[in-house]
Order: sequence, then structure tokens, then C-alpha cells
Amino acid sequence: MPKDLSRLEARRVAGQDLLGLRTHRENNYNSWHKRIQVTDYLYDGNWAALYPDESIRIDSPMVMNIVQTEMDDISTLAAESDPSVRIWPRKDTKAAKDKSYILESIGENYWDKNQGRETETELTLDLVGSGACFVVIEEDQKDGFPCFRRIDPRMAYPNVFRNKIFDLFVVQEMDIEAARQVFDKFSTLYGDNIPHDRADGVEVWEFYSEKECAQALCLTKGGKPVEDTPEIIHRWTPKRNPVAFSRLPSYDGAFRGMFDQIGGSLMAKNRLVKLMLDYADQGIYASMVSKGLLNDEEIPGPMAHYRLDPNVPDAQIGRMQPATSNPQLYGLLDFLDSEQRAGTAYPQSRHGEVSQSIASAAFVNSTMGQLTSVVRKVQRMVGRVREQVLEIAFEVDRTGAGKDKTRYLRRPVGQKNSYIPEKDIPEDVYVQVVYGAGAGLDAMAADTRVLQHLGAKLISKETAREHIDYIPEDAEEGDRITQEDLQDAMMGRFLEQADWQTIAGVFDAMENGEDITKAIT
Repeated sequence: MPKDLSRLEARRVAGQDLLGLRTHRENNYNSWHKRIQVTDYLYDGNWAALYPDESIRIDSPMVMNIVQTEMDDISTLAAESDPSVRIWPRKDTKAAKDKSYILESIGENYWDKNQGRETETELTLDLVGSGACFVVIEEDQKDGFPCFRRIDPRMAYPNVFRNKIFDLFVVQEMDIEAARQVFDKFSTLYGDNIPHDRADGVEVWEFYSEKECAQALCLTKGGKPVEDTPEIIHRWTPKRNPVAFSRLPSYDGAFRGMFDQIGGSLMAKNRLVKLMLDYADQGIYASMVSKGLLNDEEIPGPMAHYRLDPNVPDAQIGRMQPATSNPQLYGLLDFLDSEQRAGTAYPQSRHGEVSQSIASAAFVNSTMGQLTSVVRKVQRMVGRVREQVLEIAFEVDRTGAGKDKTRYLRRPVGQKNSYIPEKDIPEDVYVQVVYGAGAGLDAMAADTRVLQHLGAKLISKETAREHIDYIPEDAEEGDRITQEDLQDAMMGRFLEQADWQTIAGVFDAMENGEDITKAIT
């Protein structure tokens, strides 16, 4: 058991335990949260630049914000291909396979009712930006249905050992009045009037572990907890550890996003472009200089007429010569852009720029190899979270308050359109999420790959259908195709042998709404 939780083994967690846990975790994860904050600044375009006079200014982006562009693009690419969610049958029999299809349909219920598609995109952004993502699975208080929600990494303090999460501590800041409206017990615990010199905010603490979960409130002053105010407002014993978790691998084992090291280069490129714009301004709006000017009060403009004093030798008017521009700056801009793209795996070909004047689709696709590998890695990490979410949700549904209730499936499987959790969900359901042919690729490239493998007879038609995102994985599509083939064969045989009067009778029967098979027979 982790060291900082050993004292909680023999008793229930208390408010002061959570206060000590908060301090301990904050110290451990301070560097990680600072890295997330830097990525937030880059994503927002709040780029601070240090000038020669040692002043710091916030420059607006004047170049493509590669952090924002790539994070959004990777999340879009990762969501283009729907993975195959497989629950393997426990026996090689048709009944066992049908049961696995039912479990897959139940899993779709969980995913769809909790807006899984939107959550999946948010998890991708969390992985890319912060290096980790978290989901908590809980039981709905009304009907016991499994519910899950994403935990913002900015508020997360996990206890991870050997890539396994033992518990998760979540800290969320709130306004006092907002907390009073959200939590019914707030006024009872802290009163209706809290002096400003005592507290100016509230923190909501959530603790999730295999043995116990708890929610607590704590007043804060200047962003720091007031030591005598932590209060547990809700606690419960989970069916199992309710936290699903995944992280990007790193050499030192720390949580690291993809853009931790790009800030300096990006701000340097932005500043170079700003200097070039300043130089252009100097060339157009350079200060005027004159000698022997008679009407220096004249405002410059297209209708201005300046008169020079003929008695002054070398009388003239003009603009001062701006400082010369270093041509090496343009090469430096290209160098910085190339380095940034190499460091973040974002090729120019992703947005239509290729070095060759004539390039095939295969060539353009080959230039995106690094980006494809990154998207595939992210999909694998998010897929692992989805596996954990569904496995925990099955356990919550099977043993929770709604275990005796009849729930309806999102789509029927054969003759079955409902299930009873206690009867239809076995213990220890093993879920596998496979992106397969669509891993790291857009939808069109994934479909082409499936067709090529099917044409070469490397995969079966059933496997091919599993990797097409809009086909449900219930084995009914193959039955529909077989039924249509039989209907086509029956129709061909019928048209060859039947006379015109019989054909007309079948046509009339179909006009009256009768099925073609019954009309022919």
C-alpha cells in the first residue's frame, strides 16, 4: 500500500487526513502542474517575451499557434476512427458468442449515455497537453446506472506506482456563494456569514480509492486551506477502484505532455516576426527630417505641400533611413519552424504543404509517418482508459442498486432488446478496445486499408466489418447480407420461370404491402 495512505488502513478517512494528503500531494506534483500551466499559456496565446530592458510583455500570436493547432488536430484525428470494442466469449459456441454481443451492446449503452464520444476527445487533449488522463466511474443515485466523468488533470493528484493507480485526490476551487448553492450542508457546517478575514474561498476535495471514497469541503484563505475547516460531507465504499487512468510514457517516469519543451522556440519565432513587422513600420512611418523647411507645421499627407527656403544651402525634406534588416532572420525563422514541427511530430503536409510540385497521395501520406505514430500511441492510451471504464461500469451495474432492474439495450441483439444486470452480466468482464485498421489514420485511409486486406484475403468479411465505423458489431450485418443474396437468387430464378400473369400478381401483392418472399411463394 502507498506510504502516505498506510495510516488510513484501519479506519475511515477523516477531514484532517485529507488535509495532510493535500499538502503531501501538492508538493509532489507541483512541477507537473506548473508544466500544465505553461502549456495552458501557450495554448491560449499568452506568450511572454523578455526584452533587452528586462521588461516582460505579453505578445499576441503573430505566427501559427502550433500548440493549439496540433492539439485540436490530433484530437480530431484520434476520434475519426471508431475502435472495435470486443468482449471475448468464454466458450467457442454460438450461445457464448451471442452473449458477448449482448455485453458489447450493454457497453455501448454505458458509453453513449455518458457522452463517451465527447469525453474521448477531452481525454485525448488531456493526454497530449498534460501527459495523463483520468476518469471516475460512479453509480447514479436514482437508478444505479453507471456514470462516469472526466477529471481535469489540473485538479488531479494521483498515487501511481508501476503505472497502476492506487487512489486519486481531486482538488477543485469554488466561490463561497457557489458552494453554498451547490452543497446543502455548507451553511450547516460553516454558518450563513463567513468573515472575509477568515476565508475567501472554498475547496472541494474528492478522494477515490479501492477501499473508500469521500467528498469533503475546506475553506481557504489566499489559496491555502484553513486548517480547522475540512469537513467530510459524503463517503461511500466502492465496488472496486473507481478510477480509470492512462499516461504518456516518459524517460524519467514523470507526467509530461507533448509541448513541455516548445515554449522558448515558439516565442522566439513569434518575436522575430514581430521585429520584422516593426522594421516594415519603420520603413513606412519613418520619422521625417528636414532642413530649411518654411512650413513645418504642415501635417504630412497626400495634399501636403512643403516649401523649402531658397536661402538655405542644401535645403531638403525626407524620412530617416530605418535600420537594415538582417537577411539571416528569414533562415532562422525556417529553422525554428522546422525544429518545432520535428519536436511535436506535426508535418507541413498535414495542412497541404509539400516540397514537391507533383506528389501522389501515397507520397503525402508517407510524409505524415511521425504524426501517424503519435496519433496511434494516443489512441492506444485512450483505448486503455475506455477498457478500464467499461470493466468498472460492468461491475457497478452488476452489483449496484439497479441490479434487479430491467434495462433496455441501445440496439437489440437478435431477439433480445433488454437485460437484467445481475443475470446477464458475469463477473470479471474482460474488455478489449482495438483501433485495428484505423489506428493513426483518417477514415478514408482506414477504409482503403481494410478493402486491400480483404481483397488479398488476409482477413474475413466479418473482421472487415468490425473495422468499419458505421457498422454495428452484432453479427447481424452478415445475416442481412446473406438474406439479401438469397432474395436476389430467388428473384432471379422466379423471373426466369414465371409467366407474365404470375409476375403481375406478385407485383400487385407487393403494392398491397406484402413481403416479396411471401408474394413469390
